Amino acid sequence: MATVPTLTPASGARLLANEARARMHADGFTDSEIEAWVRVYFEQDHEGSVEGLLAFIVEEQSAGRTP
Repeated sequence: MATVPTLTPASGARLLANEARARMHADGFTDSEIEAWVRVYFEQDHEGSVEGLLAFIVEEQSAGRTP
């Protein structure tokens, strides 16, 4: 039986950034902005989908916060 490696927060963040990149580029985000938002997302103990990340960004921006 093969074991599944556990993702570190850093590798999970990289994977999510890569998954979100095309959609976020289309919305006008730069690579550094994408990486900054993903880092903040993970630092606040979030993880998950591109949709979850985008909802988090909308909520943060609505509150006037930036990464």
